Amino acid sequence: IGGSSLGFRGEALASAAEMSGGMTVTTRVEGEQVATALKIDQQGEVIAQERASTAVGTTVKIADFIKSNPVRRQVALKHTDQILKRIKHVLQSFAFARPHVRFSFKVLKAKNDKGNWMYAPKVGGNAEDAAFKIVGAACASQCTWSVIEEHGFTLQAFLPKPDAAADKVSNVGAFVSVDRRPMAASRG
Repeated sequence: IGGSSLGFRGEALASAAEMSGGMTVTTRVEGEQVATALKIDQQGEVIAQERASTAVGTTVKIADFIKSNPVRRQVALKHTDQILKRIKHVLQSFAFARPHVRFSFKVLKAKNDKGNWMYAPKVGGNAEDAAFKIVGAACASQCTWSVIEEHGFTLQAFLPKPDAAADKVSNVGAFVSVDRRPMAASRG
């Protein structure tokens, strides 16, 4: 097993493009001096390509999300806090699964920065470092690593200590990943 990619086939980007007023994917790999920015229309077609100045990595910028669907937009605006909380949890799951990768989420044109989130790993960081940044020192200090190896499989878990303070570890949620791929802990 041991995948090195997330097996991403573009379904999420295609859906995001369809529901947005415009999408730009900017990417740069190690060794390239400049990045490439692709502007994508609602049909998922590249309508423009240009050079851009950015750090190594990929940024997806979505503008006017669900603007063309007033009913969905109205529901999303009504439940903004819940939706942003779920997005943040998904990004936190990816940060736990890939603690060496930087993740950033920014809500443009927001009234405040409350919905924004960023995880910036330290050099040589690991899942424990990620835990301190993601769930906070109060929670992470109440946990310990457990590693079980059997039949060629390794299970690593960062679990509350038996004497952990319940108020420090409750309401954080579970983060589960297999082969560095986040999994929903609530589904079978």
